[in-house]
Amino acid sequence: MAESTQPPDDAMQRLQEFLEGHGYDLSTMKNVLEVIHPADLAYLIEDLGLEEKIKLFEMLGPETAATVLSEVDPRTQAELVEH
Repeated sequence: MAESTQPPDDAMQRLQEFLEGHGYDLSTMKNVLEVIHPADLAYLIEDLGLEEKIKLFEMLGPETAATVLSEVDPRTQAELVEH
């Protein structure tokens, strides 16, 4: 994976809370995702369940999604592309 910057702890915490259904709106989460490096997002996505992977991936902008897709393992790539 590409070198990443350490995402702000509050961004990662808010992302985790969103994925767990704690009420952040989509617009807020898209802003949070902008400060997390694509390599860190790829690492996070690989550890999520399928529904969460898809939910997170669908929130990404086209450039970030392409970068994340290139960073995840082949199994995860297939899961994301198939859905």
